[in-house]
Amino acid sequence: MAKAERRIHIIRADITNLEVDVIVNPANVSARCGNGVDRAIFEAAGKEELLAERKNKKPLMTRGEVFVTPSFKMAKNNVKYIFHTLSTFWINGNFKEGEIIGDCYRNCLLKAHELGCKSIAFPILGSGSFQFPIDKAFRIAHEQCCAYDRKYGDMNIFLVVYRGVAVEYCETYFSDVKAFVSDEDVRNGISKEYLFSDENFESIICL
Repeated sequence: MAKAERRIHIIRADITNLEVDVIVNPANVSARCGNGVDRAIFEAAGKEELLAERKNKKPLMTRGEVFVTPSFKMAKNNVKYIFHTLSTFWINGNFKEGEIIGDCYRNCLLKAHELGCKSIAFPILGSGSFQFPIDKAFRIAHEQCCAYDRKYGDMNIFLVVYRGVAVEYCETYFSDVKAFVSDEDVRNGISKEYLFSDENFESIICL
């Protein structure tokens, strides 16, 4: 029996450099450029263009909601769309936090399917400033991606880690994490994304 093609990939990379149909952005309620992945995506796509596009639409109000924009300058990497999704803060697990994060993945995957996309890249939603424990955040991501793959099996799905505890977690539990960025690459980019000095590098979790 032929080995099934692997469609769910765990990689260490700068999500803005990937050649995929969809890049998922952990968005803010209002049209503004935040920190971490959000800032990196705004900068890569073209901050003014992306802000203008978001301001033309209604605010993201429903947790798990997905808002689709063009990729603007990221089209040079053949990215077709940026999906902006609104997750939630981790409190203690009793406020449907996991369900909301699950909705983010599920709705993004279904929207990508609807648009005929063949590849999508996610950061590990919730594990940055929203303070989800990385094991819980990753488990939700993996479960939702596997559920989609079992039902449709038509898309390459990338779960992207960049640095900090997420990288450590994935490298501990998954021996085949592909790395496309080094610690030095991360150090060179972190001050721009977070507007912090390099001395804060170890204390910031950025996903």
